[in-house]
Amino acid sequence: MIATDVFADRANGLGEVNPLRERRRIPRHAHSLPLTLSVFNRDQIFEGCMINYSPDGLCAEICRDIRPGTSVHFRIDGGPAAVPEGLVCHCFRTTALGEVKWCQASGQGRPQRYLIGIRYYSYY
Repeated sequence: MIATDVFADRANGLGEVNPLRERRRIPRHAHSLPLTLSVFNRDQIFEGCMINYSPDGLCAEICRDIRPGTSVHFRIDGGPAAVPEGLVCHCFRTTALGEVKWCQASGQGRPQRYLIGIRYYSYY
């Protein structure tokens, strides 16, 4: 998903996001849409917002920190009308299973919000 220098910015677990330290390999498409995220095989469901996406994953903002390595399922809310035409051409997924690759405190708002990077699991 997004390759960041997470460890250099961490102090006591989660660090604040420092966009200047990102080392992206694949271009991201910025687009904000509501999503529902659930921790796989658990009764934990969170409402959040997709920040950007790429062919291999997405970045979302939610109200809870989730440990890297956790399997999650997400669904973009709002139905087809919420997804502008043309997004499908850029490998946009409205529902998928994935793995949390990183989680960082966003440093914005109360209660605390977290940005998480999710890498899609392969279909095969």
